[in-house]
Amino acid sequence: MSSAEKKKYNPQLVFKDKNIFLVNKPAGWVTLNVDTYQGKTLEDWVNENIQFSNHSFPIKRAGIVHRLDKDTWGIILGTSNERDFNFLQRQFKKRQVRKKYLALVSGELRSEGKVVSPVGRLSYNRFKYGVNPDGKEAETRFKPRERYLLGGRVYTLVEVWPKTGRTHQIRVHMQYLGHPVYGDGLYGGKLAEDRTMFLVAQEISFLHPKSREEISFKVDLPEELKSILKNAEKKES
Repeated sequence: MSSAEKKKYNPQLVFKDKNIFLVNKPAGWVTLNVDTYQGKTLEDWVNENIQFSNHSFPIKRAGIVHRLDKDTWGIILGTSNERDFNFLQRQFKKRQVRKKYLALVSGELRSEGKVVSPVGRLSYNRFKYGVNPDGKEAETRFKPRERYLLGGRVYTLVEVWPKTGRTHQIRVHMQYLGHPVYGDGLYGGKLAEDRTMFLVAQEISFLHPKSREEISFKVDLPEELKSILKNAEKKES
């Protein structure tokens, strides 16, 4: 696969009941329909592939409650009706939803910590965000897991918990620390040959709209990211 020819993998249904569904989104998929993007989106895929017993999707966004960046892999939550959609979105707004990401970042990151710095769009580049005093409050907690040698460079596999959900938040905060995400060319990460970015929304926990009990879901690392680690040498402490 050349750097200009990135394969677009298909989403996978993780779970579905009468109220909710969860989809594993591959990199390369825009989450929601927008005027500035003419390709097929995850919203289109949900409309075509997920049906409920009495209807398709009478609500906006095909019931998708939140979004991920185009080049981020991972789990996305949706619902079948407007009442549950509003209930789940309130959990996001109140920061009651817990999400864990896995990222491979540049450099040797040895200690856990958090970044509490506002994130906002940069005035000189409408596609790029940064730590900006005029931005919105943002908080990201992180914990290093393992270190690797890859292509003569050191990388750290990091668990990340964003308390807020700003656009590009994890990518911006990791760059701010001096540890950009692998493959994230927009924020200083070394580009992989196939332009794969190593950032996965791996786990999500929330209150089910019917039972009101907390439930959790987890997806495995995609094979494309597993192969990156397989080709790397684990670095001993």
